[in-house]
Amino acid sequence: MKKTLLLSARYSEDSINLRSAAADAGYDIIRLQQWRAPEFLDPEHVIVYGEVVFVLAMADQLSLGILEPTSDLLPQIPFDYLRREVRSVTYAEAQLLTSPLFLKPAAEKFFTAGVYKTGADLPPREALYSNL
Repeated sequence: MKKTLLLSARYSEDSINLRSAAADAGYDIIRLQQWRAPEFLDPEHVIVYGEVVFVLAMADQLSLGILEPTSDLLPQIPFDYLRREVRSVTYAEAQLLTSPLFLKPAAEKFFTAGVYKTGADLPPREALYSNL
């Protein structure tokens, strides 16, 4: 049976690229406009991609398990694929960096991803936990 890629209504660069790759690989593709899984889907042949709450809803409706990459996956991908250096550092290490750089939390969204003049411009540690 043919695999089906199930996408949320939200368009993103990632979802567009994934849709294109899935089409090239011969997948059926369904971009849902609502969060209700079609009854004709065979859960054994479905791959779901979208924002977290959409994936959780589809997983519940289709009795699917959820796979999530580890937070250290990106730094392990070879430079040739990313075309940029990616390092994993602790918050304390990031605060010591002295040149402009793009910083993004690896897992939880403790601070806004973006370009910082130095690591010292990150929000103070106390502010990170006030958003939880």
